[in-house]
Amino acid sequence: MRARGPPRGVTQANLATISEMPISLTHDLCFAGFRVDVRAQQLWAGDAPVPLRPRTWQLLVHLLQRPGELVATEALLDHLWPGVEVTPKALTNLVGELRRALGDLSVPPRVIETVHRRGYRFHVEITRVPLDAALQPAPAGPAPLPQPAGPLFVGRQAELDRLRRRA
Repeated sequence: MRARGPPRGVTQANLATISEMPISLTHDLCFAGFRVDVRAQQLWAGDAPVPLRPRTWQLLVHLLQRPGELVATEALLDHLWPGVEVTPKALTNLVGELRRALGDLSVPPRVIETVHRRGYRFHVEITRVPLDAALQPAPAGPAPLPQPAGPLFVGRQAELDRLRRRA
C-alpha cells in the first residue's frame, strides 16, 4: 500500500475540477444497450435506471473518457481515491461492482477488459447521441392527484352536512 496523491502537475486546488469534468453536457453516450446521461449522472439499461454508487459512477465515467485505452491500475487508484491509502483489491471490487451493473463477466469480457497486473480497458463502441430538447421530457413536478368521482369522505355525510350548516 502506498499513499495516493494527485498526479504530477495537478494541484489539490484543481484536482476536484479535473475529476468532476463532464464528458459532454450536450450528448448522451450509448454502448452495449446502455445509455449514460452525464447531466443527470444516471446509467440506463433501456428505459430502466441502473443504480450506481458514486465511486462506481466515477469509474464508469473515467473509463468512458478513455475508450479502447489501457487505463493503468495506479492511475485509477489515484483518480478514484486521491490522497487515500488503498490496496488494488479495492479497485478490483469496484470493477466487479461495475461489471455486475453492466451484466459483464471478467471471462470473456464484453465491456471491461482486465489486463492483468496493468489495468483495465473499456472496449465497446461508444456512440454519442445529441440531446434533442423536443424529445427530452420536460422536468415535471409531482403528478396531480386524480379527482374523486364520488364524495371525499365515505360514510361521513351527516358530519359534512353539519359543517356546511355552520359555514
